Amino acid sequence: MGLIHSIACQDANPIKKQPKFPNLFYDAYGNQLKPHQTYIALCYGYLGTNYHGSSLHDQDKTVTLELQEALVNLGVISPNRTKGALKWSESSRTDTGVHAAKQVATFRLVLPEGVKVKDLPRLIQKQLSKNSPIRVWAAVKPGIIFNAQQSASSRRYHYLLPVNTFSSENIDHLNYLRAKICPIFVGRHQYANYTRHITDELLHTSIKTISEFTFTDPFDVNGTKYVLFTISGNSFMLNQIRKMIAAVLAVSHHLMTEDDLKDTLTETRWLLPRLIGTGLFLDQVFFEQNQIIRQHKDKPIPKKKDIHFSFVSEEIEVWKRNILFNHIDQIVKEKDPFKEWVNNILLQFPPNKFNIDDQKQEFSS
Repeated sequence: MGLIHSIACQDANPIKKQPKFPNLFYDAYGNQLKPHQTYIALCYGYLGTNYHGSSLHDQDKTVTLELQEALVNLGVISPNRTKGALKWSESSRTDTGVHAAKQVATFRLVLPEGVKVKDLPRLIQKQLSKNSPIRVWAAVKPGIIFNAQQSASSRRYHYLLPVNTFSSENIDHLNYLRAKICPIFVGRHQYANYTRHITDELLHTSIKTISEFTFTDPFDVNGTKYVLFTISGNSFMLNQIRKMIAAVLAVSHHLMTEDDLKDTLTETRWLLPRLIGTGLFLDQVFFEQNQIIRQHKDKPIPKKKDIHFSFVSEEIEVWKRNILFNHIDQIVKEKDPFKEWVNNILLQFPPNKFNIDDQKQEFSS
């Protein structure tokens, strides 16, 4: 199978593969070795439906845990790995059930003799299960000063949403939302109402800049009409994007006015519903030379390194259309989660103001 079987199939008696390469971390007597390590940037995508997000936490099934197990099985990182020793960093964190088309992680590994960095995606993919939701696209040596999280300047997310989630599929209604409502979010605003916990401390840290927030005209995926939201900004808080789109839907269903929406971007306290994560995916993380210089002063990354992995963009676009969109559409057709969300969450618990002294509990879907 390549992965620890308990992760892929929840087997009670997992069987681990022997590492593909000879043990590079211990000699025949069990003494720890200190092999030369190579710092790489790995680009990959995944369907996040059955994962508890991307980052490591506890023993939950996460994308990072599954990738690291594959790297251990390959024999290029130590079974006794730690985040600090690996220098593991991810360009953006995704929540439970959220997908990614172009995630980037930087970390250290040991390259066996004769193995090149460009060989790693193929070798790692073989260690994942045949039907793994993770797809490894490419790897490069970015230079030691590059850090996937710290060097990122902005992030772009998409949300694939069935058109029938709106109150009306009429093009005039959609154009109104796109032209008048979505632009309210663009710019620098207070987003304390758009994350899970509303605290006084959060008010000082939740000012975010959104550079783009819009959606496409309706298009067809296997006979169902969808729109694709684009949300771009320097960084996002937990649940922020899902609450932003939920607020647009609240306006669509006449549960909020334009003035109400503007008020949610102030220090006035609002209780806002959170859209399900089914259609949300990380599309691209952008790394700017100036951002890297700020992080590392006078040591800019070599320009010849394609840290945006543009050479696999076409392959990723095909995967998005043929795999990711079909995956989301299959969930929609089998479970109709958006209709359930509108009927049981949005309409039952519409946005409303509240007094923080009287109400401490935020609604969570």
